[in-house]
Amino acid sequence: MRDNDRVLGEVGVSDSAERVYRSLLANPGASVSELRALTGFAQRRLRGALSELESKAMITRRSGSRAHYQSVPPDVVVEVLVRSREEALRQVRLDAKRLAALHRVPAEQDRVTELIEVVTSREAYAERWKQLQLSARRSLHVFVRPPFAQQRPEDSEPLQEQLLARGVPSHAIYDEETLKQPGVLEHAQRMVALGEEARVVKGLPMKLSMSDRRTALVPFVQSDPNRAVDAGLVVHECALLDALVALWDIYWERGVQLRFDGQELSARSRGADEDTVLTLMVSGMKDEAIAARLGVSAQTVRRRISEIQRRLGVSTRFQAGVALGRQGWPAR
Repeated sequence: MRDNDRVLGEVGVSDSAERVYRSLLANPGASVSELRALTGFAQRRLRGALSELESKAMITRRSGSRAHYQSVPPDVVVEVLVRSREEALRQVRLDAKRLAALHRVPAEQDRVTELIEVVTSREAYAERWKQLQLSARRSLHVFVRPPFAQQRPEDSEPLQEQLLARGVPSHAIYDEETLKQPGVLEHAQRMVALGEEARVVKGLPMKLSMSDRRTALVPFVQSDPNRAVDAGLVVHECALLDALVALWDIYWERGVQLRFDGQELSARSRGADEDTVLTLMVSGMKDEAIAARLGVSAQTVRRRISEIQRRLGVSTRFQAGVALGRQGWPAR
């Protein structure tokens, strides 16, 4: 019998036993000597196969002086064998649960669960953001873009002011589109006045906060600017944190510095200080919007921008932004 002819191997019947069983199906009542002739088995192998078949209730022995065997119908045999195998598998599942109770997680796996924490509520996320600011000893790094932990940008200022007062450097990269949202540019100006180093880039890929480059806070939701942060990850020192630090450094190098002249950015401001005009320009504002923000004419703004472009050696606003990113602000 070829291996691909076997039917009963999956329910625990050996090759020899199945060959003898098939012989009995075709030759009911065969004796031992007849089965030896039909199968070609040696005496010992045949006796082992018959013993297996009897133990599985697949054959019966006829009464008489000589041993003759009768096969049990295959539909009955298969049903019993399948149920027996199912019961054995169920027992394996139960035994596996008992083995699991003995399992001890290696120290390395314990450490993995400590490297990344899951924060699952808006309140918990806001609290971790506060902890991040309070625990910083060497630096605070932030990608400023939605979603925000607080409803207003200024809600985070008291803790950041304490941070800067303790002498901890704060670095922020503002997304260009985010600076156009109400109150964000004013928040940036107040933070820069307190000592924060700030830059602006176009298209920050995510929201990110890092304390001492050792702990990072990342929200789950990154795409909806109108949705508050309601869940996120706290990432401690590991390969993922290394990648986040590298991402920060790449965007910091790309960014254009934000500088202000110290005046309040409102319609009451009558000046058109070069730093302020350039800061508003690189934040993505059009000439008319800059003029309205500073309370001057659009012509005055365009004149200042033209002067800046001339000193940078460029002819367009885009080129000016690229030049600022590469060589810094022009000398006065």
